[in-house]
Amino acid sequence: MEIIDIKPRGFCKGVARAVIKARETRAAYPDIPVTILGSIVHNRHVVDMLAAEGIASVTEEGRTRLELLDDIHEGVVVFSAHGVSEPVRQKARDKGLIIADATCEDVTNTASLIDDWLRDGGSVIYFGKQGHPEAVGICEGRPGTYLVSSADEIDKLPDLSQEKVLITNQTTLSLHDTAALYQEALKRLPHAVPANEICSATRLRQEAVMNHPDLDVLVVVGDPLSNNTAMLARMGELAGIRQVLRVETAEDLEGIEFVCSDRIGITSGASTPTEVTEAVSSYLKEWSRRAGQPIGQEAGR
Repeated sequence: MEIIDIKPRGFCKGVARAVIKARETRAAYPDIPVTILGSIVHNRHVVDMLAAEGIASVTEEGRTRLELLDDIHEGVVVFSAHGVSEPVRQKARDKGLIIADATCEDVTNTASLIDDWLRDGGSVIYFGKQGHPEAVGICEGRPGTYLVSSADEIDKLPDLSQEKVLITNQTTLSLHDTAALYQEALKRLPHAVPANEICSATRLRQEAVMNHPDLDVLVVVGDPLSNNTAMLARMGELAGIRQVLRVETAEDLEGIEFVCSDRIGITSGASTPTEVTEAVSSYLKEWSRRAGQPIGQEAGR
């Protein structure tokens, strides 16, 4: 069995910045509550790590950031790497909370691009996942911005043929699926201006997976709620890899029988701690040793 550690891995710059921001905020305000609005990033290990350092998180499935803010009554509110909408920011100010903003710079750049376009009287088509905090943060409170999650929804848009239209997107989408959405939207609105905002961390990870179509198995390490992790699995499927496994920890591999002749690639989401991915790699390499097979290699960018 050949084990291939696919690079890059570890925190992207946005995740690393968010974790640092949360810790710096805790250190700056040691005597008052510091609470993250939602999950700082979509990874349970990171959320638990910060909780152990005295940085709480307010999360509940089905509730928006605007609704979750009702549960924070004092101290500092930390906005997650996904960003928040202006209504959320205003509500936090109205509640008298101190704001610490850990929004990823790539998300901020997309928001600024959209704001400039809207101020100039244009409309925006935004490709994103329904209910994802990044997409909600971008579209909520920005009239003239239309969230589109599938090609079918493009046909349901109002008539924008006479509008100045920008097309942009969530930073963690699939390269393949997003390209198809742009192509479909530009068929209908050839005058629209495309601005693909998939971030470099997402792009590099997906391209690395697509560069390994000869794998038998792809193991994707990440939180079940992580969209960039889900898109890595999606790219593996599109590459024709026979088996794609999404796991949160090495324990999720227990009980799975692998074939000794398999070539197994390991990748991870941009919010997955390196040590979690390394534990998965170690588990598979130990399985290979027990089976008496060669260990494998490390694949770079």
